[in-house]
Amino acid sequence: MYDDYLIKKEKYPNSVILMKSGSFYRTYDHDAIIISYLCQYKIIKNMLGFPVHSLSKVLKELKCEEVNFIVDDEFNFSLENDENYLVLFEKSLEMYKLKSRIDKIYCYLNENIERRFVKKLIDKIEEIINER
Repeated sequence: MYDDYLIKKEKYPNSVILMKSGSFYRTYDHDAIIISYLCQYKIIKNMLGFPVHSLSKVLKELKCEEVNFIVDDEFNFSLENDENYLVLFEKSLEMYKLKSRIDKIYCYLNENIERRFVKKLIDKIEEIINER
């Protein structure tokens, strides 16, 4: 499936590519970071999957951001201006890196500090990040 994704991505570099796999849609690499940012889904390695019934939510978010997308060659959304993809990716990547750092801090704190204090610290960190 990843090879098929790469072929489509090469043809449409500034579009989010969503590919159906059973009862899920999957996307990879930069597109996974964008969908994770928009919908708060978790990335595992370089892949993100979400249930078929959540497709309308994902597409709504992409349309709001005016980002081109292709869903399994069946549904396309194209705008003449495809620069929004790159702008959204940069913003998404910044947040992805921040969340990755928070996860590392959380793991460290969880191993070294009493649990109830860890929760308070993480809540405070998230509050600060969400103010951005």
